Amino acid sequence: MGSDQNLAGRAGLRQAVLALYDLLAELAPGWGDACRPGCAICCTRAVTLTSLEAEILIAGVTRDQGPGFLAERLARVPAGPPADPGPSFNALAALCRQGQVEARRPPGTSAAVPGVCPFLAADRCQIYPWRPFACRCFASQAVCRPGGAALLPAVRITIHTIFLQVIEHLDQGGRWGRLVDLLPALLAGQADHPRLHPTAPIPGLFIPPAEADQVAPVVAAIMSRPVAGSGRTVAGLLRQTRQRPTQPSLAPGRAQGPPLQQTSTS
Repeated sequence: MGSDQNLAGRAGLRQAVLALYDLLAELAPGWGDACRPGCAICCTRAVTLTSLEAEILIAGVTRDQGPGFLAERLARVPAGPPADPGPSFNALAALCRQGQVEARRPPGTSAAVPGVCPFLAADRCQIYPWRPFACRCFASQAVCRPGGAALLPAVRITIHTIFLQVIEHLDQGGRWGRLVDLLPALLAGQADHPRLHPTAPIPGLFIPPAEADQVAPVVAAIMSRPVAGSGRTVAGLLRQTRQRPTQPSLAPGRAQGPPLQQTSTS
């Protein structure tokens, strides 16, 4: 893993991610989404997350459900053709800045990930308080139907992407990938996996010029968000991680870290 100082750094970064979860929960009621308990069409094995989010999930779920719960549910995922989510959000932003608008997948893989999330039971999420940001931002302003698509204003997608870019930046030195790949890797203490990608710093935010005025207050709220127990804001921790990335908890049992402070689970 790393030094005790590095562990303390990861704990602060996990608290920053929880602060961003809470901020999204505060913003969401004003957006008029149609999502309700039992909506589960978006709950598939395509969900992605960072290692920071995985550490939060492992710690919370292990505490709530017991040490064997995650491994037992993940063991239910059937083997299938290799699926790769492609570049992370910040890696894609870097490619766009370089004029490489077409992101390529590793040979022999596809983006298709059929099947429901292993943590879904009777259309209810069994890890709901600790779900990653990608699950939290799945939303629609109209009721989704099988085979259909979510309905969201373009500016909402931009806002969600900014959150995801910031979370990835906080996790520099970590990994990004599908939940069904990253969780087993962390639980087994494996740093390398063919379908996990290194997390990257923010090279620039995905903000179309036409949406800049609408997005600016949300960016300000993200950057000024206090991080519990650190005496810093999210912006302060972003500056810190640009200078000194920390490494993820990759030893079995170490991903739990110190107790997490969570003020909202919605």
